[in-house]
Amino acid sequence: MRAKDILNLLKDVKEPTTGESIIDLGLVEGVVVKDEIVVYVNFLKAMPGCKACVPLAYLIVGAIVREIERALEKTGMKYRIVEVGTFRRK
Repeated sequence: MRAKDILNLLKDVKEPTTGESIIDLGLVEGVVVKDEIVVYVNFLKAMPGCKACVPLAYLIVGAIVREIERALEKTGMKYRIVEVGTFRRK
């Protein structure tokens, strides 16, 4: 299994509010495949700018994570999903 194969699997994962692929939206910033699969995701790109919308945003992120997990489980490999955007917000 190569990173390219994982990216192809993740193309089927949709952002629930837009229905667009998380790959096309640029949420996945990288994939590393060695002993396990590590997917680097920037969820800030899926977060609305409105502070009152943050609770809704966490529901969206949760839905995306569950869909990523479903896709990665198909590989039979161990995996990790790493959020990379938390400390980048200015």
